[in-house]
Amino acid sequence: MEVQMTTPESKEEYLRYKFYSTTYKIPIKSHNNSPCPYCGINRTDHTRICNPDMVIEGFIQNLNNDEFLMVHQIFNEWCCMNNDQRKLAIERYYKPEDKYYSYTYHTTSTIDNNSLIPLQMKLYFSKFIIYDPLLSKSYYSWYNSKNEVQRLINYMAEFKSSNTKYIDRAYQSVIDNVGLMVYLHNMSINTPSRECFVDVMNKIVQLPQEAQIQDKDFTFLFLNHALYQYDLPDVTLSRLVSIYSSRTEIINRLIEHQAQDLRKPNGESKLHRFGECKDILYYLFSHCKSTKSIMDISENESKLDTYFKYFGPEKINSAVAEYIQHNHESYSPTSIATMYGMIFHRYKYNIDFSPVSEILSDWVLRYLQSEKISKERDFIEMIPLIVVKHDNIKEVKRILNTDGITGYHALLFFSQYIPYHLSVQLGDEVTRYYNLDDIKRKSLNYYMVFYHGLLKNCYGSFNATSMNELNISFFSSQYGSLQNISLDLILSYLSHLRSTSNPICRNPEFQSNIRNYFFDLFKKN
Repeated sequence: MEVQMTTPESKEEYLRYKFYSTTYKIPIKSHNNSPCPYCGINRTDHTRICNPDMVIEGFIQNLNNDEFLMVHQIFNEWCCMNNDQRKLAIERYYKPEDKYYSYTYHTTSTIDNNSLIPLQMKLYFSKFIIYDPLLSKSYYSWYNSKNEVQRLINYMAEFKSSNTKYIDRAYQSVIDNVGLMVYLHNMSINTPSRECFVDVMNKIVQLPQEAQIQDKDFTFLFLNHALYQYDLPDVTLSRLVSIYSSRTEIINRLIEHQAQDLRKPNGESKLHRFGECKDILYYLFSHCKSTKSIMDISENESKLDTYFKYFGPEKINSAVAEYIQHNHESYSPTSIATMYGMIFHRYKYNIDFSPVSEILSDWVLRYLQSEKISKERDFIEMIPLIVVKHDNIKEVKRILNTDGITGYHALLFFSQYIPYHLSVQLGDEVTRYYNLDDIKRKSLNYYMVFYHGLLKNCYGSFNATSMNELNISFFSSQYGSLQNISLDLILSYLSHLRSTSNPICRNPEFQSNIRNYFFDLFKKN
C-alpha cells in the first residue's frame, strides 16, 4: 500500500522522518502486570504474543516498491555517517511525539540512543535486506571498514550468509572485534566450518589474561548449537573450561561431547591424554556440589563416571592429590567447590586422600572455622577427614563445640574418623585383632571409648586435672557419666586394660603404645 502524503514535504523527506522516528523510538521496560506496549492489553491477559518486530514490519509492509528502495537508500546513508553526522540526523528527523511519523506505543517511550545500532534498525536489516542477494551483496565489501556501524552491518550479513567463506570470515573477526558483538547477541548465526571454529577457540585460549574475551561475549560464539558437535583438542577444551567455568551451559555441552567419545568402545574413540583433561575433571568435581540443579549434578556425575572408567582411579587419585597440594591455601569459591566435590564423592569413587591427608586436614580445620561454611552437611562430610595431631587438638575441640555441629555430627566424627587414625597411630596391633568396619559399628571396644573421651575433653595441659566435657554421649556405661578426664584417669584406665579379657587390651605393646601416645598429647599441648 502506497504511503499517503498529507504534508508538503517530498516523499523521500517524509520517509526519512518516518524511518528515524520509527527506528529510534522504543518503549520503556515495564513490569509483567503492566499493559503491553504494542497492543495495550495487560500482559497477564495476553492471548497472543506481541514483539518488537511488529513495529518495523508495520512500517515496511505499507511501502510500495519505490518507497521500499527509498528507505533502503536512507538506511545506507545512515550506515555511512560518522557519529557526529548521525547525531545531527537524529536531531533533525526524530519526531517521537508526531503520530504522523512515529509508532504509537501504549506505554511510555524513549529514544534508543544508547546503542550503536538501534533494535528496530537491526530488525529492518535482518528481516528485509539480509536475505535479498541484490540488496545485501554490497555489504560484504565493508569487512575492513573503519566505520564501526558498517563493520557491524557486514558481520550481520556474513553471519547469515549461505557461503561458508563469509561465515568463517565473520566468526574469525570476533576475537579482534568482540566489542561490536554485544550488539549481535540476539541474532542467530549460521554454522562456520569446523576448522574455523577450532582455530578461533585455539586463539581465544592463548590470549593474555588482560585481553581475554568477557563471559557475555564468549556466549555469542555458541549461538549456533551445531558447534557443540565439533571436536576440540583436549588441551583447548581444558583451557576453555578453566577460563569460562561460569558459563556452565556452554561448558557442560562441550564436555558432554568429549564424554561421548570417551564412552565409545576401545579403538573407536580418539586418544585422550589425561594430563590434557585434568582441568575438566576439576570442573566436574566443582559442579557436582555447587550447582543448584539436581539434574545438572546428575549429568556431571555421569561425566565423572565416564572419566573414572576411561582413565582409571590411579591417575584420577593422583590428579586429586595434585589439586589439593596446589590449592590447599586457597579459599576462593572455585577451589572450595572443587575440594568439596572431591570430598563429597570420596566414597563413590574410592578417592585416596592419604598422600595429602595432613594438608587436607589443615584445610578442613580452617574451612570449618571460617564464615564460608553454610550447611550442616559440610560438617558431616569434612569432620572425618581431620587428622588429629599434637598441635591441633584445641582446634578439633573448638570445632566440635561450635554451634553448627550437633551431637550427631560429633558421633559421626568419632565413629568414622577414629578407627582409621587410631590404627595409624598404634600400628598393626589394632587391625591384627579387629576389622576396622567392625570398630565403626561397635562401641564396646574400651580403648576406643577412652580415645573418644580424651578427644572430647582434653585441653592438652599436662597439669590439667579437670576438663570441660562436650555435650555428647559416646561412652560405655562405665564411663558414661564422667565429667572430666585427667592424667590420673588415664593411669586408672590403663590399669583397667590389664585386667580385661580382651586380648588386644592385655597386649603389653598395645598398652605401651596407648600410654605413650596419650601422655605425649598432654605434654606437648
